[in-house]
Amino acid sequence: ISFIGSRLLGEFEYAGYSALVYNVHRFHSGQVSIQSVIQGQKLCMQELTKAAKSSVSDLLRPVQQAAINLTSQCQDPVVLTGEVMDEEELLQRSAETANVLLDYYIRMNVACVSYIFGDYDRASVQSLKIQDIADKFPAVYAINVQAFYDGLSSYALARTTNSRTKWIKRGRKMRKKFINWA
Repeated sequence: ISFIGSRLLGEFEYAGYSALVYNVHRFHSGQVSIQSVIQGQKLCMQELTKAAKSSVSDLLRPVQQAAINLTSQCQDPVVLTGEVMDEEELLQRSAETANVLLDYYIRMNVACVSYIFGDYDRASVQSLKIQDIADKFPAVYAINVQAFYDGLSSYALARTTNSRTKWIKRGRKMRKKFINWA
């Protein structure tokens, strides 16, 4: 509703951020089908593109590409490159523009699909690169999502590597972070 209302009032940037929170929640909570998330994101991005708000629509791309990756419509399911974005290109753009939030959403969704497809090393590397986001943006809703996948990856690595203690410690830290957000 806030996306529609904001759009009607011409507040496209607010509409984009509203759509981001809404769609990140729908995707990671499993409330709706993956196809519904993809379709919803596509409509939001079309509206934002028409309004020339590419920086906001860029924030929507990682969750949409992650959803597309889960449908197996990509070359490599743990890399967010496909129909709506190129992972390396968008990471480079986020670095060039110092867009910390964009970098965060890219890496959080990479960690998500990497965990789901069993690449725990990649998931943990991406999570470690964004672990301080709560210090910069304490109210970002998706921090709990990142903590969740970071914790799961850590526990998976504790079972499969020689660094068991390190990963259990990290998993416990993420569990505490997740509980604080819950």
